[in-house]
Amino acid sequence: DRGRPELAADVLDLLVKRYPEHDLLDASLVWLLQYHASAEAAWAFRTEATTVTTGGMLAAGPTVAPAGNGVAPASFQAADPARSASNIALYQQPVMPPRNREAWTAQYGEMIRHTRPSLYWEPRVRFPLACTDRATSRRQDAESYFQQLVSTRPMDCWWACGRGELWIQDPRRRSPKTVIRSTRVAERPRLDGRLDDAAWADCLPLTLTSPHGDDADWPAAVMLAYDEQFLYLAASCGKSPTSTGEIAQESARPRDADLADHDRLDILIDVDRDYVTYFQLTVDHRGWARDACLGSLAWNPQWYIAASETPRTWQVEAAIPWTELQATAPAPGDHWALGIQRVVPGAGFQSWTVPASPDILPAGFGLLGFE
Repeated sequence: DRGRPELAADVLDLLVKRYPEHDLLDASLVWLLQYHASAEAAWAFRTEATTVTTGGMLAAGPTVAPAGNGVAPASFQAADPARSASNIALYQQPVMPPRNREAWTAQYGEMIRHTRPSLYWEPRVRFPLACTDRATSRRQDAESYFQQLVSTRPMDCWWACGRGELWIQDPRRRSPKTVIRSTRVAERPRLDGRLDDAAWADCLPLTLTSPHGDDADWPAAVMLAYDEQFLYLAASCGKSPTSTGEIAQESARPRDADLADHDRLDILIDVDRDYVTYFQLTVDHRGWARDACLGSLAWNPQWYIAASETPRTWQVEAAIPWTELQATAPAPGDHWALGIQRVVPGAGFQSWTVPASPDILPAGFGLLGFE
């Protein structure tokens, strides 16, 4: 949706407190807890500023790479300034005092624990609570929960999430999750969609595969790199027999385009590793983009994309500023949960990790480590 998540939280809070027998109570309590515990929501919706787009464009063409080498923030333009001024209006709502998200998370956790104890022990509830503990002075409580989870739960994807948290603290054993190390680059790639920059030469490609093994004719690989300002992504995807054709040469790209009928990649970033909430950055074979946080299109990050193609493949490069994801660049040794998957209409689905689904299964995400 393009609404206001903070307002949605207030409405659901009213529902759970006034109508304790309502059929939507369980779902509302879980959403409220996950929302307030989420590092992604805390950053994406940290003010009540809302962007209303009435025909404005994300970029001036299929490629937004600068003319020179490298990626500099000043080189990127969200749109032609004259066009932007007439098509995009910014509405600043009154800024209210920031929520004490930790206190709200604890409140909903206690409500669930006292009124719905079986729901309280589900990982989709306990993981956000443990992640909140981990970010505060109650770090030992989080470690105790992860230890309990791995000792009592069957070896499913949630077991792997808990074991992964323990592995991050002591990585001497093999990780239970798929792990990729993002390479820090000295020279920024030029965003032209050609993937021939020195920045990509030492990057290990992530292979996306279909669970049905039916993707030999349309393979896909993704590479990740970073520096002090950006997370960089490069992807090369084989065209499927159902390919919709060449990259369109439109003069501009709309914000949050409907990409359902197009070959596309989803980059799913879970900064706090709660495995329930995440940033979703989607780009298709044309270089068109769509972005959401907790499923809400109200999150409108500024990121940069270039696309190119050959007769057999389409390629994209992207640069995502750290400031669109959190306050600062990750430190060496930090880990995020990460999902990368591709949907090819009429052909199939590919993912970097399992389990995975077009409907998105965040507990199946792998780990992105920063060197």
